[in-house]
Amino acid sequence: MRVETGLDGDRLGSAGITIGTFDGVHLAHAEAIRHLLEVSSANGWSTMVITFDNHPRRVLDPDHCPHLITTLDEKLEILDGLGVHTTWVMPFTRELAALGPDDFMRQVGSRIDIRHLVSGPDFALGHERSGDNAWLADYGRRNGFATEVMPSLKVDGKELHSSDIRQLLEAGEVSRAARLLGRPFGLRGAVETGAKIGRRLGFPTANLAVPPGKLIPADGIYATRVKLPAGEWPGALSIGRRPTFDGERRVVEVHVLDFSGDLYGVEIAVQVIERLRGQERYEGIEDLVSQIALDVEETRRLVAG
Repeated sequence: MRVETGLDGDRLGSAGITIGTFDGVHLAHAEAIRHLLEVSSANGWSTMVITFDNHPRRVLDPDHCPHLITTLDEKLEILDGLGVHTTWVMPFTRELAALGPDDFMRQVGSRIDIRHLVSGPDFALGHERSGDNAWLADYGRRNGFATEVMPSLKVDGKELHSSDIRQLLEAGEVSRAARLLGRPFGLRGAVETGAKIGRRLGFPTANLAVPPGKLIPADGIYATRVKLPAGEWPGALSIGRRPTFDGERRVVEVHVLDFSGDLYGVEIAVQVIERLRGQERYEGIEDLVSQIALDVEETRRLVAG
């Protein structure tokens, strides 16, 4: 997949396009993109996703900006897996937010010969979201391209939105979130030096430096798959403040089952499969070690399944 950044650059040819934040690239996003791929392929166009570096609310309403289900790198990897030909990443700034819908679409049209545009039912662009789907349909007629609004995707009778997935993850309901995402929720980051408590307990952990702004699920213990440069292993993930040791800092750390080796500085990816339990305070180290051993065996069972 080709990735374009910034606003200016070479012409990118004829394309069917879709525009949005696409946080999570969930089932509804994926359905719209697959439909666009079919339309573009049938007509000999490339398929382009236009998205943003920075969630718009980080610029417009930073005090209420949600944490990201997917970082930009994760989003690009998922879009590549869907078969998108080009993703144009626009920096979302106050200057971009101030553009009216006409000016924004002229910016897009300066680089793309737009042939077809697919949007969601609540789509809007431009200053104060004044370019809604009705406006866009009229703009398309005036500028020689078709527009198409995808119907809402409903799961269990409820329209799917990224905010639903965030709420599930914040409650630790990772398996339900995975159903809406179409894949397990992921965390990734470089392994940093920790307090080495796990090593002293006989269960060494890799501490993840999770990127700022990335959503971290509710505190607890989770069964995961861990992707390392050398392959994939089951892992027992702990998120929390280590209550048995009166910790203050929230830590994301994973015990990689059956793995031995130095991971410091290595970037690893964790697929979060199921929540085993919440964080608990134990009066004695022996009780904690016994519980960790049970968590490891349950992780092994769930990941193997």
